[in-house]
Amino acid sequence: MISANSFIGQALERGFDFYTGVPCSFLTPLINGVISGTGLQYIGAASEGEAVAIAAGAWLAGRKTVVIYGDILFRPHILDGLMETPGDIVVAVDAFWQRRAPDSINQRDLVAADQPYSGNFLDDEPVTLRSIGAHDDGAEICGEFIGMVRFSAEGARIALAEIDAMAAEGLLRNADLPELLNRLARRTTVNVHYVTGYWLDVDTLRDLDDAHHFP
Repeated sequence: MISANSFIGQALERGFDFYTGVPCSFLTPLINGVISGTGLQYIGAASEGEAVAIAAGAWLAGRKTVVIYGDILFRPHILDGLMETPGDIVVAVDAFWQRRAPDSINQRDLVAADQPYSGNFLDDEPVTLRSIGAHDDGAEICGEFIGMVRFSAEGARIALAEIDAMAAEGLLRNADLPELLNRLARRTTVNVHYVTGYWLDVDTLRDLDDAHHFP
C-alpha cells in the first residue's frame, strides 16, 4: 500500500498542495503529513458538501482542485488521466466495475453515461455523465464512480452555485457528492474519464487487508 508521505510527494509533484476533507481516522497519517508538511495546507470540513465548496473556492483562488473520497486507494495514472481529460467537471468511472466483488453492489455508485467504455485508446470522443446511483428506467450501466472529480475554474463556479441552491432548498446537510453531481449533470456537461481498475474502495475489514497488498 502506498504510504501517506509517498502520496503527498507524488501529488505535490503534480501541483497539489492544498487539502480539505471530512476528518477520518483511516486518513490520520495523510492529514498529519499535510499539516506538518512544508508548503502544504489542510482545512477540515464538517461534510462532503462543505469540502467541495472549500475545494471549489481554492480553485477559484488559483489552486488545482480534485475532490477524492477519503476511503479509496488508486494508482497515480488515474489522477494523471483525470487531469488530462477535457471538461469543466470530470468524474473518474471504472469501466470494469463488474470484476469487483459483488457483495456491496447495492451500495456502489453505478454510473449511466451516453457512451460505454470502448477500449480504443485512440477514441477521443467525449463521454457525458447521465446519472450516478439514481437512474431512469432502461439506463445502461457503464461503470462505477470511484469517488474522484476534477473541477476547472468554471466547473468550480457552477458547483458553488449548485451547492448554494441546495443549501437554499434545505438539502445540503444530508446531501452527498453523487447527489451534487446528478444535479450538475442536469444543468451542465459532466464528462467521464474511464479507468480500468487499479483502485480500491476501503469499506470493510477485507478491504483493509487488501489495502496492505495494494500495488
